[in-house]
Amino acid sequence: MNEKQSPHVLGKVFCMHELRWKWVSLLAALVLVMAAGCGSDADSGDFEGNQVADGDGGEVDGDGERQPGDESGLDGCEEGEQFNPINGTCQPIEDEGDGDLDEDDEGEEEEEEGPVLGCGAGALHGQACTTDGTRLPAATVTVSGQDCDGNSFELTTQTDRDGVFMIEDIPGGQHNMTVTSGSFSAQRPVDIFEGRTNTDLLDDDDKVCVDGDVSIMVIEGSYDNVPQLLSGMQLDYDTIGIGDSTNLTYFLSDPEAMAEYDIIFFACGSSFSNISDGSGDFDQMMHNIRRFVENGSSIYASDWSSDYIQNTFPEAVDFYTDSPRVGDGQQTIDADVTSPQMQTLLGRNTAELYFNAGGWVVATNASSPSVVHFRGDAEKSNGEVVYGAALLTTFTEPIGGGTVVYTSFHNNDQVDAGTDMHDILNFLIFQL
Repeated sequence: MNEKQSPHVLGKVFCMHELRWKWVSLLAALVLVMAAGCGSDADSGDFEGNQVADGDGGEVDGDGERQPGDESGLDGCEEGEQFNPINGTCQPIEDEGDGDLDEDDEGEEEEEEGPVLGCGAGALHGQACTTDGTRLPAATVTVSGQDCDGNSFELTTQTDRDGVFMIEDIPGGQHNMTVTSGSFSAQRPVDIFEGRTNTDLLDDDDKVCVDGDVSIMVIEGSYDNVPQLLSGMQLDYDTIGIGDSTNLTYFLSDPEAMAEYDIIFFACGSSFSNISDGSGDFDQMMHNIRRFVENGSSIYASDWSSDYIQNTFPEAVDFYTDSPRVGDGQQTIDADVTSPQMQTLLGRNTAELYFNAGGWVVATNASSPSVVHFRGDAEKSNGEVVYGAALLTTFTEPIGGGTVVYTSFHNNDQVDAGTDMHDILNFLIFQL
């Protein structure tokens, strides 16, 4: 080649060099723009077409010329959005939250969660009461239901002298609670919380009172005032009047009429002698009384109504000779409390029992399944003493579970006197 190039060749060389420097300049400018766009989060770029947003809200095009800004955010995205340099789009800003905060999205404190039922054991602490809201001692309380594994369970306890009860180790969950005392009962759903004791049923407004939906017939007598006792307990009842042997005969001769009642009271001085000598079938009437109890119902007889007990349940109570009306009147007996139920009721092992009339019936003993609740030394009208007389006996009929209650004492003057008799007689009503 010649050492000197022709002007045409030199021009080509110069143009190539000039083109090369233009490309170098463009590449350098592009590097500077990209470096400015990635410098910080505040200056992050938003590529839309060939435009890049600067930190002022204005835009820079691919030639380095600034474009007018708008009302969008600093990164060129709408409020609540941010530029994603990976895919070149604006995306919503995610609120990662703060796991340590106890406030909701509006800044309000979250409410503390209540107790959880769970599957672990809890307890129930409550109080049972009679129809008029007074304490119900020696009642049976049962909680039944299913645990978390679907297994059925039933837990039972007795109320104390104040009607208070506690059942522990109950599986957590929603269960059913039943309070029963004689013919009286109440049901209530209960929530058992794992590791906690439910005490809601201790409140006066929430304690569990048995209902008065019990049918009662009173065979009135000359020496008792059973209606006074029942009315004070807010219990309804029907009556057959004193000496009304005709209606009494009809009633005891009709098992279906008797079956309409849960409890029959035979008050002292009722018309037993009239029906035994009357036109009715005496043996059939006594049989009907026994069947009444065998079917699960209850009878209460006091003093001279012992004849009903002797002729229907001779095994329930042993009486002093065939003519047991020998107790001397106007005496107070310091009796021994011989049953757990009465000890629970009174909270002690002795009680004062008052006898207000002479010639009361003396019982001497009772064998299982009868329970003697009080024993005391009964003075006879001739001055002799019957030691350890059975003054109150209950008998549970083995076939149907009905109850027979016999008391040698009455329930009129004793109620007004406010002695132990009041609590005892109230207690007996809710054992029937």
